[in-house]
Parts: sequence; structure tokens; C-alpha cells
Amino acid sequence: MYTKLILFFMFAISISFLCSLWEAVLLSITPTYTQIKLHENSFIGKKLQYFKKNIDKPLAAILSLNTFAHTVGAIGVGEQALLIWSHTTPFITGFLVPILMTLAILILSEIIPKSIGANFWKELVSFTVYSLNILLQILFPFVWLCQLITKRFRRGNDKSILSRSDFLALTEIGEQQGIFKKSEADLIEKVLDLYELRVTEVMRPANEMVMINKNQSFDTLISLVKKYRYSRYPVFDPNNNEINGIIHVKDLFDSKKDGADLTYFVRPVLKIPTRLPVTNLLSRFKAGMPHFALVYKDKIVVGFVTLDNVLQVLLGIIKDEFNRSHVAWTAHEDGSISAKGSCSLYALEQFLDADINVDETHETVAELIIHRLNKIPKEKERIEFDEFIAVIEKMNASHIQTVRIYPKSTSKH
Repeated sequence: MYTKLILFFMFAISISFLCSLWEAVLLSITPTYTQIKLHENSFIGKKLQYFKKNIDKPLAAILSLNTFAHTVGAIGVGEQALLIWSHTTPFITGFLVPILMTLAILILSEIIPKSIGANFWKELVSFTVYSLNILLQILFPFVWLCQLITKRFRRGNDKSILSRSDFLALTEIGEQQGIFKKSEADLIEKVLDLYELRVTEVMRPANEMVMINKNQSFDTLISLVKKYRYSRYPVFDPNNNEINGIIHVKDLFDSKKDGADLTYFVRPVLKIPTRLPVTNLLSRFKAGMPHFALVYKDKIVVGFVTLDNVLQVLLGIIKDEFNRSHVAWTAHEDGSISAKGSCSLYALEQFLDADINVDETHETVAELIIHRLNKIPKEKERIEFDEFIAVIEKMNASHIQTVRIYPKSTSKH
């Protein structure tokens, strides 16, 4: 009788131990690990993908076997305990055996195996996959029945379990644990940010655009090129004050060499709406369009975007031998910055390392300040926001030329 009691006990605990171990390993396997194994074209990878897409099948098999083991084990142990102690020591069968059995199941077949599975799942993946593959074949009728019963409660598998927020959180964790360098983590975060940006958040205002008059003399054009040292210039017609296209510096010199009319070398300019996503513009640049785009709003040019502007979102300020890259702000020792009124809110968010909760129609610091005040500000005027304090440094008529930004964490103004 003692032998049968021990056998029933060992049967229940050992089977339940395996079930808990398999469950913990299965639920601990990450999507990235599954993808790596799939790329290796291994049996493990294919089975993991199948299990993850049909997670209810292996779980149904595990829980079916676990329930069977608990039921048979509990009945067997209880029956053998009654035969041994019911007449001599009822306290053992009525109280001690149930308590000990419960503790044994809780500790030996739940807590310990699940802790092992969660901590050593990589080492146990192969064992788990092969075991579950066999178990599913043996318990196929039970699995099918469970699926039939729970069909109404299952969700579709098309929705991804990972969100953009998850990737950002994983990036931060990777940086904290030393997996990523800070520069690498910043780049990943900016790539994810890129998909949420519109062109107005990276463009330069139209009044900063250096244009070429198609009727200007070649010497005048060369002086302009030497002064600004850009590679592309919009070409406008003074008769109708419209931009006809753009010209590349090398074409400008070709026009002089060949004695051809400048307009012969003018290329069509890319015209884009204000709501265009930055990723869409980047795709057009990659497809061979000129790396210069005019941003239009209601048929009016409000700004321009170059490939350099887009790359700065990812890589920060890109300095070349002429140091021509636009700087969104000037930093001060007290932790504040001086920014142009045309500075984009995205650039300000990058400096503050925080999201600014504003209406989507506002794109620049100047627009944000005017919206908050509901009037044109005056020089030295102070405007307080949740994330920062703005002090108007310089006005040009009704336009905010520069503004001093004090983050709330460092502001004493």
C-alpha cells in the first residue's frame, strides 16, 4: 500500500512538473528567438512558429495532461491513504495528507518547474519542442475537443503582439544593460520617430531658401554659389515670381562651358504637400528624385526640405568641410537654448527629450507661442508651458525671430 501511495504521488508530481516546465518555456520564448531559428531553417524554428501561431494547441495538450495527472494522483493518494490510516489515524487522511499533497503540488510541480523554465528556457527549448510535438500527436482528440469548446473565446492571430512602444522600451532596456551604445539606442529611437513625422517638422522656412534668378549673369551666379556653397538652388522667373525648377552646381558650370542657356539645365522640382510623411519623401529621394523638395500649402511655398534635413533627424547635425548644416538652436551654459521662431516643434522635443502636447496644426515654436498667447508677443515677454518657459529675444515686425527656451528642470526664470 505504501508503494502504491508513493507511485501515485510520484506520478502526479513528475507529470505535473513536466507540464509546468513545458508551459513556462513555451511562454518565455521571445518572437526574436523564434525568428532567428526560422532563419536557420531548423525543425525547432518551424515548430516554434507553429506553436506561437496556434498557441492554444500546445497549451490545451499541456493542461489536459496536467489535469489528468492531478486528478489521478489526488484520487490515488487519497484512496491509498484511506486504506492505510483511516481506521488508526483519521487525522492523517482527513487533514495531513490533503495539506501535504497541496503543498507538494504547489512547490514541486508549479513554483520550481516554472522558475526553471522561465530562467533556463533557451537551454530547454529543444527538449520542450520535441516533447510537445509528441504530446500533441498523442492527445490530438483532447486538443481538438478543447479547441471546439473554446473557439468562441479565441482572438485572431493577425494582430502583432509587439508595438512601437514595445520596441522603444526594449531599446531603453538594451541601453541600460549595455547591449546598445547610447548612440545606437538614439539611432533606433529616431528611426521609429521618423515614421511619425511630417515634412513640416523637418523643413526649413521658405524665407531661408537661396534662389537663383534665371536672368542673372553667370558671374553673379558664381558669386552666389561661392557665398552659400550649396549643391542645389531653386530657379525662379522674375516675370511671374514662380519657381521653375532647380539646378545643380555642376550643371551651372556645364552651362558656362557649353555656352548653353541656363534654363536648359533646370530640372523639375519636387513639390510636396505639408501633410506628406517624411518616410514617403525619403522614398522619393531614394527613387532618384532631386534631393530638394518644395513644401506647398494652398498653392503657396511655405518651406523646403533637402536630403540633409531628413538625415539630420536620424544622425543629428552633419557637418561638412564648409559647415553649412543648419543648426536648430544655440545652447547656453545655463542649460537653455536660443532658437529661431521657425524652429520645428520636433527639434524642440528632441532638445527637451519630451513630447509637447499641442494641436497638430502647429509646426513651429513661433506658431505654438502665438497660439498660447492668442496675440503677437513682445520682446522680453515670458510664456510658460508645461515642459518649458519661453522668453522672446528678438522680434522682426510681427514675426518671432529668436526665442530663449528654458527647460522646466533647469529654469530659474
